Amino acid sequence: MTVAQFSDPLIAHTLEKHYDQLDQYLDDLESLEISKEESARKLVVCENALDNIERELARFTAKKVTALNERNLAKETTKVIEKRANELLAKIESLKLVIKEVEEKPVEKSAKTTRRGAFLKKMDHVMPWPELIKLVEPIYPNASTNKNVAKELKQRLRLYYLQQWFNLSNIALEELLFDSVSMRDFAGIGQNETNLPDAAQIEKFQKLLETDGIKDKLKAKTDQLYKENSLMITGGSIIDATVITITTAKPKTKKDAAAAQAEKVKTNKFSFFDALGKYGEPKELLTEIVTELHKTVVEKKETRHYLFNSSVENLISDQIKFVSYIFPKEKITQSNPIAQTAPPAMRIGTGPFDEIVHALTFMLVDWFKVERKTAPVMAAHILELVEETRCQIEDFTQSIWKPVELKAELLDRFFSQKGFITRKVSEEEVAVIGGAEVPFSIQIDTTTKNLVVKAICKANDWSNLDEIQVFANELNEKTPALHFDVEIINLKPVMTTEYYLPYRRGVPHRLLLKACKSFTLAIAKCLEQDERNLMVKVAGK
Repeated sequence: MTVAQFSDPLIAHTLEKHYDQLDQYLDDLESLEISKEESARKLVVCENALDNIERELARFTAKKVTALNERNLAKETTKVIEKRANELLAKIESLKLVIKEVEEKPVEKSAKTTRRGAFLKKMDHVMPWPELIKLVEPIYPNASTNKNVAKELKQRLRLYYLQQWFNLSNIALEELLFDSVSMRDFAGIGQNETNLPDAAQIEKFQKLLETDGIKDKLKAKTDQLYKENSLMITGGSIIDATVITITTAKPKTKKDAAAAQAEKVKTNKFSFFDALGKYGEPKELLTEIVTELHKTVVEKKETRHYLFNSSVENLISDQIKFVSYIFPKEKITQSNPIAQTAPPAMRIGTGPFDEIVHALTFMLVDWFKVERKTAPVMAAHILELVEETRCQIEDFTQSIWKPVELKAELLDRFFSQKGFITRKVSEEEVAVIGGAEVPFSIQIDTTTKNLVVKAICKANDWSNLDEIQVFANELNEKTPALHFDVEIINLKPVMTTEYYLPYRRGVPHRLLLKACKSFTLAIAKCLEQDERNLMVKVAGK
């Protein structure tokens, strides 16, 4: 029914009004439906956003927990570190106190007295110090009135005599005062003193002694002292000054002469120790040389790997134990340079090795005052033993025989395995009859603890004993390493020569083989000088 069907205008108007209101309600209802759907969509978006927020919140919460844990761990670690630091600081302070006590404590002298210390002790006793000081006092300012100056004079005078006895330069004396306890004690210098006399002060005192001929007066006084006490001072190096009491020589008995001859027979004619003896006590000198060589080599990047596994102690020990196994070398020249003697696998580059050779040779000449013509030969001896020490460290099998192991069977097996033709002569001797420059034998001398390497050079049938003796004398003058004796064997003259290798401290394989080869090669070169054809020629020559 529509509004127009009602005749009453009031009813029609009322109904129209209600229809309009109903349409409004319908429009509102439709609007609400639309808003409800929009709200639902927005609600879904908000729920999704809320989920994202919750996830982010969880992630940040986890990070916060981790950060708090790390913070707590850092605090605990800091506490541990602070505690350890405090402990270390306490130890450092304790060590400082100990060091201070040690520095302030007087140095206890060793119970062992060195040869240098014994010499200085004796000279301190026999020298007339008060008389010598009185000679110098007039030219030394304030020496008689100032106690400190008088003490200084006494010290300078003692240093002056140290120079005389040990043939020291000013710089050498200055450096030695830092190292030698016996010299500091002799000079009256405390072991904890650091203000030591330097080279300039020592030289100043020397020049002062030239005033009014004081130096000559001191010499006259000390010479008179030596004469009155029948003393003779021998010196010439830092370590070989000695006091000798001059006595009348007693004639040797036949027994003494025989003992001396026996001792002479068991000693090599010339060894590396003989060469070192010109410059000091051999063992101490070798110790100093090898120590400086090791320090020089390991300081340089290019050469340090050469002695990478070799300690100074091992190097020095082998130098002293096996020095006799290095056969005396010939003159080193450009055509006969110092070469590496280690097996190929152990060798280093030519450049670094030449640098080591140059450093050692320079050190011998410049630091240890070795003659230039002698230094290369001495360097060759030292480096050959250094090479042996390096090889021993890398050896996976035994490379040194112990003294108790030495048997003829051992020597026989060793040389035969090296390609020599050998024959066991007895339980203590093996003959090498082939493979060497000349035949030789090795005898185990248990009395003198020597391996005696011996060669016999036969003479031709037309040679007589006198001619062979003349030839042997000529060779003995020209050859420093060998000594030839003339003997009669099976009614024929022969020349014999021996070389002694001590085995008290073991026998190094490589060095034994090298020594035997060098020994036979030296004999062969001597026989090449036989211009009169007195001796039987070496095979292959």
